[in-house]
Amino acid sequence: MSCLNENTVIAFVEGLLEPEAARRLEAHAASCPACRRLLSELAKGISRVDPELFGDTPSADHEAFGDGGEAQEELTRGALVGRYIVLGTLGSGGMGVVYAAYDPELDRKVALKLLRPELTGRSQDLRSRMMREAQALARLSHPNVVAVHDAGTFRESVFLAMELIDGVTLGAWLSQRARPWREVVETFAKAGRGLAAAHAAGFVHRDFKPANVLVSEDGRVRVVDFGLVRAGSSEKESDPGALAAEGESVNRRAGAALTQTGAVLGTPAYMAPEQFERETVDARADQWSFCAALFEALYGQRPFTANTRETVLEEAPKGKLVLPPRAPHAPAFLLRALERGLRLSPEDRFSSMEALLAALTMDPERAWRKRALVAAGAFVLGLGVFGATRLRPPPAPLCQGAPAKLAEAWSEEKKQALRDRFAATGLAFAEDTWVEASRALDAYGRGWVAMHTEACEATRVRGEQSDEVLSLRMLCLDRRLAELRAMTDVLSSADAKGVTKAVEATAGLTGLSICADVEALRTPVRAPEGKEEAAAAREIEEALAQARARSQLGQYPEALAIASKAATRAGTLGHLPTEAEAQEMLGSVRLSAVDPKAAEQSLRTAFAAAVAGRHDRIAARAAIELVFVVGSQLFRFEDAGEWAYHAEAALRRAGGDPELDAQLQANRGSLLYNKGDFAGARREYELSLATREKVYGPEHRQVVQSLDLVAMTATVQGDFAESARLTRRSVELSSKLFGTRHPAYGESLNRMGRGLLQQGRYAEALPVLEEALVVIEAARGPDHPHVGTVLIPLGDVKRKLRRYAESLLAFKRARVIFEAVDSARPFVADCAAGMGDTHKEMGKLEEALAFQREALAIREEVFGAEHEQVGASLLSIGQVLLERGQAKEALGRFTRALELWEKANGPDFIDNADALVGMGEALLLLHEGKKAIVHLERAETLLEKRAGNRELLARAQNALARAR
Repeated sequence: MSCLNENTVIAFVEGLLEPEAARRLEAHAASCPACRRLLSELAKGISRVDPELFGDTPSADHEAFGDGGEAQEELTRGALVGRYIVLGTLGSGGMGVVYAAYDPELDRKVALKLLRPELTGRSQDLRSRMMREAQALARLSHPNVVAVHDAGTFRESVFLAMELIDGVTLGAWLSQRARPWREVVETFAKAGRGLAAAHAAGFVHRDFKPANVLVSEDGRVRVVDFGLVRAGSSEKESDPGALAAEGESVNRRAGAALTQTGAVLGTPAYMAPEQFERETVDARADQWSFCAALFEALYGQRPFTANTRETVLEEAPKGKLVLPPRAPHAPAFLLRALERGLRLSPEDRFSSMEALLAALTMDPERAWRKRALVAAGAFVLGLGVFGATRLRPPPAPLCQGAPAKLAEAWSEEKKQALRDRFAATGLAFAEDTWVEASRALDAYGRGWVAMHTEACEATRVRGEQSDEVLSLRMLCLDRRLAELRAMTDVLSSADAKGVTKAVEATAGLTGLSICADVEALRTPVRAPEGKEEAAAAREIEEALAQARARSQLGQYPEALAIASKAATRAGTLGHLPTEAEAQEMLGSVRLSAVDPKAAEQSLRTAFAAAVAGRHDRIAARAAIELVFVVGSQLFRFEDAGEWAYHAEAALRRAGGDPELDAQLQANRGSLLYNKGDFAGARREYELSLATREKVYGPEHRQVVQSLDLVAMTATVQGDFAESARLTRRSVELSSKLFGTRHPAYGESLNRMGRGLLQQGRYAEALPVLEEALVVIEAARGPDHPHVGTVLIPLGDVKRKLRRYAESLLAFKRARVIFEAVDSARPFVADCAAGMGDTHKEMGKLEEALAFQREALAIREEVFGAEHEQVGASLLSIGQVLLERGQAKEALGRFTRALELWEKANGPDFIDNADALVGMGEALLLLHEGKKAIVHLERAETLLEKRAGNRELLARAQNALARAR
């Protein structure tokens, strides 16, 4: 008896063979190791579950997975699975049942695959893991991979909502008629590109075969039924995806085989040898399956009688495949490529699917003809141009118009004009800024041209993408071009302030990756009906791009005027998505202009309109910004937490966006920081840093911001070594991005100096802050407010170093700067408080008290008597009073400060420890040691829990020892 084929074995395992045939099969398997392995694999596959995967006892397996119990209940027409309405059954297999269903939200039919619950049994962990893999598969978007629209859970199962294909399997397509080898290879190559995209996303198909490829009526080729397992996974790992390579193919053609079922771990006729051996399986196993299927399609038979190690070694000596006697003609280069893809060792195959496809499609004969035509063309040109006017000009090549379109926004002429504009500002760092800004604009332009060309070719040249998808991508690219045009237009008239912000502004252009995310582009955001309304919406979009550019360059009054007008117009248009975009931009500009209350109003309106208009991306952006506005500007922590939940939900609904993920993580970190949860804040900031490094690369302005945030929390936690490392990296990156004469570099130095000040490393902080002062003063002028923001920590450092006269001069100079700016009154209070602290350390308590009371009056005037900033002044006044021996008066100030801080930030806020220590020290002077212990122990607990302020902790412990 010859070696077994998989159909015979499946019939045997399922008890369908006649008794005599079953006895012959058993006798053969007893003497053939390869067939015994095949029999074992298919037996495990048909029984659905390998106990090794779960580690359960046999009895537990039978109980959990219903062996011998009832089959999965089939859903009837009208049943609901999530939001999907079941229309009928298309087919069923070992993995589950496939239904035709209707999606009422997006008004389309889908193929709904409901996985069998016994795949996960009672294990919530396995179900969750399978769900995560299904969601990851849903994010795989490629023209040659069947679209997975959605994934979710239903009862004890996981479901996939997929594109419903009107077509036939690749096997059926091949059987319709004899096809030229070129047509076969080109069709397989399209499927191969789908596999390559899946491999790039981390997926291995594990069951590639003609039955798992669909060819639709319009000629599109799509791979279906990916296993839910990542590349490089072992068959023995407890991964639900190891069960998921069951082949099921769905189509709507009448009479077509709706479900093809093979083995759980692949179909033996196309399985790579390592799959039989239960070795680690990676993308090269798919390469084998692809080559086995293509060999069969080209030459009419499979390359080996069995794909086991022994058979391959026997039937392909020295790696050479044996063709059938009357094999159809196909070029030798194809056979050479297939021989390599079908080698026994994965290491001997092609390095990737892309490399295999290149070998299969690089037709030497066609390449020779192309070279010959080029040579002939050169010969004709050499004869002269006689009669050229009589020749019809060749048609313009397809998809070559992107560079000309880009020139509307970014051209060599515009580049030179911007360079001249930067130079005309006379800024010392203008040339450095120009280099970085133009580099960012060039890179954005190159990316835009590449994506525009690729999108066009995918539809017009390769036929891999529908006209609908092309239209969506082009609309998205048009919006990105409008944003680029607005940025270059505003930069062309920018003043010194705008040029200073140019590097940050150009780095803040919306990423192009969203224009390649087909599923995100298919979200139900529709343009307004009617020509006039659509034209108005387009004008509003262009106005919003202008507002965005002006806001990024610091032109807040102009940006506010444009955004307000656009929002008003959008409100009268009656189109919710446009209204949401306009209100979100208005809120963003108001936030940049430091008007948090107005920003909250606009962003809440934007969120409501976005949800009502199903504009998930804008809903996510508005909610993310509200986390920061409400939590870090208005200090309503509970409300901010709710907005974080809304932001997460909107992001998930929108399909995810790494840039917005990073922003949400950073804003959530700021919320936790303001609540005093420094460990939680650091985790969020570190997540944001990692996301931004992945999205933007390690050298980006957003990465600088994240480095500073993580360093800030590390300092507060007392992790000074890590803080120093991150701050050094931030300063080095700022130097590289902006140059050492740009104020952004000076601001990085200022942050480094402040961090050293917080750590008590005063001698190290001094030269850093002095360099920051030199850079910012040279860049912005001696009276700029940013100069004042360096002078305040510089005054503190000099006070700590007992250079009191220099400390007072720094505070006085900063005060003069801030008094000239109407909105800088809080900084005037900081200067007065700094001078008060310096006089206190000099022993001049009357002067100290006068300055602290002045700071209190300013803060009450600006913030109101109940604001937490008032608590800082009350604390400072209490400390002076304590020095003067007025313990009772000091205790009143400390108590009031604690009330304000607890009201604003809760009982566990770290700053409460300052007031508690003051209260304890005052009570000691009043000889009330027992009361003092209560406050001092609470302060000690806070300081030990949060870490960071070692000096205050020492004070608390010293006072506590005296009290006890």
